[in-house]
Order: sequence, then structure tokens, then C-alpha cells
Amino acid sequence: MYVILEEQKSSGSTIPQAWKPVRVTGQYPTSLGANQITLKGNLIYNSITYGVEIYYIPEDQRNDINKHISTARAIKPGQPQPLVVEIKVNAQGKAVPISIWIQDRKYHFN
Repeated sequence: MYVILEEQKSSGSTIPQAWKPVRVTGQYPTSLGANQITLKGNLIYNSITYGVEIYYIPEDQRNDINKHISTARAIKPGQPQPLVVEIKVNAQGKAVPISIWIQDRKYHFN
């Protein structure tokens, strides 16, 4: 299963915008728009997984990241916080996480 994602226009923020899913297909697409990518997923019990749902935080950053997430949640309790995971996608549609944005701060994975 493949999901076609389309880049969203920037809101002027330094935090990247999440890409929007625009199409799902059973076969790797042969043509994409200039602002689109293909992400390979696996359908399991009516849910699609992409292999980026679990990632490992570098040991030396773990405490800082966890504190930052807790602080961000405390600012606006009950509301989703600006948290964006940046991924790298290869030509076959497989993805790996490379960084995480929490509010306006970016943490790189090694």
C-alpha cells in the first residue's frame, strides 16, 4: 500500500508543515507532482503503519526532549502541541525519522 503525500504551503513558521495525504494506491505510482512523494505503508487490521511510528531518541538528548514535551503540554493542556517528526523517504517509499520538532526547537536523530 502506498500513500501519496503533498507538500503544504508554508505558514511562515520555522516549523515545517505536515504533508497532506492525497491518494492511496496498491501499486507504486509511476508519476507524481513536483510537490508530492510516495510513502510505503503496510495495512494491518484497518490501520496503516509506515515504519516511522517508533523511533529511538539519542541517549544524550532523551531527558531534554522529554522535558520539552512535558513543558509544551503544560502550556496548553488538552490541546495538541506542535510536534512534527521529519522523515527521509527513499525512492522505494521507505521512510526513517531524522528529526523531531517540539514547538520551535528541532532535535536531530543520529
